[in-house]
Amino acid sequence: MMNRLKVELELFWLALGFFSRIPVPANLDFSAKKLNQSCRYFPVVGWLIGGCCSAVYYFTQLYFSVEIAILFAMLTGVLLTGAFHEDGLMDSADGLGGGWTREQKLAIMKDSRVGSYGSIAIWFVLTLKFALLLSYSNISVSSYNSIMLALLIAHPLSRTVATVMMFISPYVRETADTKSKSVAEPKQRSDLVISLILGFLPLLLLRPELILPMLFALVVFVFCFRRFVHKQVGGITGDLLGLAQQLSELLIYMVLIIGLQG
Repeated sequence: MMNRLKVELELFWLALGFFSRIPVPANLDFSAKKLNQSCRYFPVVGWLIGGCCSAVYYFTQLYFSVEIAILFAMLTGVLLTGAFHEDGLMDSADGLGGGWTREQKLAIMKDSRVGSYGSIAIWFVLTLKFALLLSYSNISVSSYNSIMLALLIAHPLSRTVATVMMFISPYVRETADTKSKSVAEPKQRSDLVISLILGFLPLLLLRPELILPMLFALVVFVFCFRRFVHKQVGGITGDLLGLAQQLSELLIYMVLIIGLQG
């Protein structure tokens, strides 16, 4: 039993080390197989990031305006992840926007330089994220509670969406040296079940009447996103997973706002 707990804890540390800049134990028994299995804890990383963002928002709104507190919370998420998902968003926008063929799109995504499509995409996504959170706080009775709740819901749920994409779409990078390859091809059904359980826990924070609409919106998003990327490049890449996380996070905020107005 203790050995099993040790293995699961090690998988969590691997997930945290891969998806964040948060320090993890240096003596981890790393392997591609274990990194592959660590996908089951990707939503937990979202819980941790969302919790940190919520805490920063709570303390900063005590001394500054809501707008400034939201920006600090957003900055916290970017710093904790090293802009991991935002980088995927920009690379995906450059590749999908600038490439004509599948090969061109994948090659542009792999290029570390940021182009016009990526710059425009990150500006719109961050601006829309800020505007949605601000709008959510304005229509809520308690602004700090609502923002904290939104962050705690959106971060793990959006990472669950990205994890699901790993299971339902093939990884299309042809090179084996890409850093996301080992986590983009999880095949064990148990990993999916565990990640779904951990990732759907935020739904318990919602009002009961909002749970089904949220699930419906996310399922539709997964279906549409999968169809889109398959048409574009034939599957997913690490960059496209970052794009899925960022877009689904925006969608979650939108559903929360619509639910609050309903």
